[in-house]
Amino acid sequence: MFWEITFKSIGFAALIAMFGFGTFVLTDYSSRPAPTGEILENLEHLDDSQFILNRRDNESTVVLFYHPHCPCTFATARCLQRLSTDFKTRPQIIALAYCPEDQPDRWIESSTTRQLKKIADVRVVIDRDGSICQQFGVTTSGHTLIYGPDAELRFSGGITPYRGHEGYCRASTAFMQHLNHPQKHPTNWPVFGCQITSNNQ
Repeated sequence: MFWEITFKSIGFAALIAMFGFGTFVLTDYSSRPAPTGEILENLEHLDDSQFILNRRDNESTVVLFYHPHCPCTFATARCLQRLSTDFKTRPQIIALAYCPEDQPDRWIESSTTRQLKKIADVRVVIDRDGSICQQFGVTTSGHTLIYGPDAELRFSGGITPYRGHEGYCRASTAFMQHLNHPQKHPTNWPVFGCQITSNNQ
């Protein structure tokens, strides 16, 4: 009887320990920022700027890079939609959807793409094999950039508090400050999402 109770106790303790470790791993993953590359500092430096040629004077440009099937990025789309209701001056918003070279255009259709299309004036553009993504130096889904009316980089980073989490955070507050009250110096924030391209590409 004693040994039976002891083994049951040990088994229960092991189960608790495994649960605690699993929770730690998940928490660590959700709060661990993705690596970032060297971000393009001015839109005028793009090799191929066809997707952005209609940039209007005196307007900021928001560029969101996303993998349509990254589960984390749905939170970014929801956050951007919520923030867009507080824009004092509407920026041009371009959502660049990664699509493998060998996949048809419909491959980008997902809950994240549908969510982004709900935002007023957003333009979803297919980024074949991440070629535009690489020009910007972006490697992670959910990476959001703001370029001022002068085409200079003003904000670079994620706009969610953690991977797959919604809600206001310091990054989303900084994002709004740069849009509604343009700052002179750019700010950088962590990005939480799945990898789109490699730093080595």
